[in-house]
Amino acid sequence: MTREQLTPDSDPPSRSARWCPACRGWLLTQGRRRCPTCHTAVVRPMKIPPKPKPGELRPGIIAEFADPRDRYDPARELAKLRAQLTATRARP
Repeated sequence: MTREQLTPDSDPPSRSARWCPACRGWLLTQGRRRCPTCHTAVVRPMKIPPKPKPGELRPGIIAEFADPRDRYDPARELAKLRAQLTATRARP
């Protein structure tokens, strides 16, 4: 069984072209919904490519910079440990 790819490798040659995921090629089918060679359902290209809104990385994906790893500060923890160690060493 062949692996199918729904994402085309290149731009369509015309607006009426359809992508066959089994053959991995563009077909100039006029109103057909299946590939004449392998009878796989063909995929229409998107009419208008989605444009991201301001603040989006991709359409629908918003960057969040509140990473929980940023809350933990190892420098603060190290400073506390060093203060405790120097305090215990200073006492006889």
